[in-house]
Amino acid sequence: MKHIKLFEQFINEAVELVHVYDTDGSMYGTGELVKTKGKKSLVRWDGSREEWYPSELVKLVESSIDEGKAIPMEIPNELAYLDFKKYAYKNRKSIKDDINKLKDAGMSSGVIFSAMESIWYKWASKHSKEFKHVVGNGGKFGRALLVMLKNDDLIITKQGNNITDLK
Repeated sequence: MKHIKLFEQFINEAVELVHVYDTDGSMYGTGELVKTKGKKSLVRWDGSREEWYPSELVKLVESSIDEGKAIPMEIPNELAYLDFKKYAYKNRKSIKDDINKLKDAGMSSGVIFSAMESIWYKWASKHSKEFKHVVGNGGKFGRALLVMLKNDDLIITKQGNNITDLK
């Protein structure tokens, strides 16, 4: 999440579009807000020409872009996984308990994989909504998530071949 927020901050700071209005209320044009000083705003037109205008005549353009839509995934997104890994470390006892309950009940590895998909969904719903859309693929996502956790020696032991062996 931290990496995503840094990226969004960079994008949001890149350009602030503004509408400049005449004193009669009609729109004069759209430009880029460079800076504001006192009651004046510096607006850049066409990427080069800059002019000062009274700040009350300069209004930020409101964005109507619908962001944060879930990205369909068959395997975990590596960027999102970096943030999930921190969540998994903080909640490792709970995740281990969930996996142990399933193993003790004699559930197949496919059920454990599906449980890992649910854990990812729970994390994404709370911390990173754009990564919560796991495409139903018979546990492929959950298995890939367990493999990533195993490679990082987190929750799953790195030793051996079984990806459901807990640390």
